[in-house]
Amino acid sequence: MTRLLIPDVSGLPRAFWLLFASALVDRLGGFGIVYLAIWLAGPDAPVGLSVASAGLAMSAFSVAGIVGGPVGGALADRFGRKPVLVGGLLGTAASYLLLGQMSTLVGIAGATGLVGLSVNLARPAMTAAIADVVPEEHRRRAFGLHYWAINLGFAFSAAAAGGLAPLGPALVFGLDAATSVLAALLLVIAMRDAPRAGAAHARASVAELLTGPAKDGLMMLVVLVGFMNASMFHQASVVLAAEMRVDGLASAYGPLLAINGVLIVFLQPTLTQVTTRFRAHHVMATGCLLVGCGFFSTAFADGAPAHGAAIAVWTLGEILLAATVPTVITRLAPEAMRASYQGLYGMAWSVSAFAPALGAWVSARGHSELVWGACLALGLVGVGVQRFIGRSPRMA
Repeated sequence: MTRLLIPDVSGLPRAFWLLFASALVDRLGGFGIVYLAIWLAGPDAPVGLSVASAGLAMSAFSVAGIVGGPVGGALADRFGRKPVLVGGLLGTAASYLLLGQMSTLVGIAGATGLVGLSVNLARPAMTAAIADVVPEEHRRRAFGLHYWAINLGFAFSAAAAGGLAPLGPALVFGLDAATSVLAALLLVIAMRDAPRAGAAHARASVAELLTGPAKDGLMMLVVLVGFMNASMFHQASVVLAAEMRVDGLASAYGPLLAINGVLIVFLQPTLTQVTTRFRAHHVMATGCLLVGCGFFSTAFADGAPAHGAAIAVWTLGEILLAATVPTVITRLAPEAMRASYQGLYGMAWSVSAFAPALGAWVSARGHSELVWGACLALGLVGVGVQRFIGRSPRMA
């Protein structure tokens, strides 16, 4: 029992820990996108920028991710992980510096889109790089620790964004850019012995790498489940905040939502270690069920304890999925297309960014129960799809 409660970090190579450190540094300084929302919605926003236009500017980040994920994955498979990872981080730094100089809607939206493109270019390359350096038997733990680092860093950067607000956009975005450069330097060290591209990668064109994963039926089922889960997670923003306001808990929204980050920070390594003893599709099915039931229980919550319990349930589901999904995708993907498969999955999350608008539209018409009921339905469909995926010989 003691061994299960203490996270096991043995068996993970030095290269992984340098990748881990790079991700942590990047996320510790990732206050730029949080500050952007505070800046655009606050009294210091550029003159003539309305709340609606500010939301449009923010959406450019997600729209760019629809392109960035698949393209970044294909480039990482074609030319190697290192140039895409370092290029994505340096591109993020340059985009933030540009954003700090913008004062019009078009300029802010364009620079925000460049940030989203750069960030999403690097994500599938990072996941594939971890799979490259970590033996298969340790990958689920490695992906869990990577997700833990991302959330730990984001918890700090989100809290820091408000305190940095008085510094102004140019300086705040400049600080974010500096941490991206530092993370890029760590990656250069971590991947100094990495090959530029393997022989198998060089034989596939970027076009083939972009379309190849979509021809894999089993992978497309994983993408479908990812889209459904992401659509549920996105309801934790506008729709959940509106639900708590109706329940008289408007001021408690932030503290209650913090339960999500706290549980991930404290439970992610241990839960991931425990679930490695079970088959991946069983863990993913359980995760889908917990996410669906957690959001569905929001329909019956009328006080802070009940809302907190609902958040805790879907957070447990998130923890189970976070380490298992990239492990399954790595198993399904041919070695020459690891990053491309991860990029396609990432695109599903970017596309689902439009889910809050639909959920808010339904909720605003007095039918929030339909939103939470749909979450339960999506969770149950996810369970069924995972059971089907588990029957494939490729999952043995």
